[in-house]
Amino acid sequence: MATIWTAGTESLQKSSASRNLTLAGNHLGCATYSGLLVSCLASWFIYKLCYLVVFPPYLAHYHAV
Repeated sequence: MATIWTAGTESLQKSSASRNLTLAGNHLGCATYSGLLVSCLASWFIYKLCYLVVFPPYLAHYHAV
């Protein structure tokens, strides 16, 4: 009886560890995806900011001419 209990407990611990590893993998994957998304949004925002800073002088020059 004790050996069956021990084997069952070991199996449960292994499946729990496996599940935790899977969850950690999912979180890591999600973090990578969200990091990529944030990076993409940041680069888009910087591009728009540069466009707003650089474009008006050209526009003003065009209207002046």
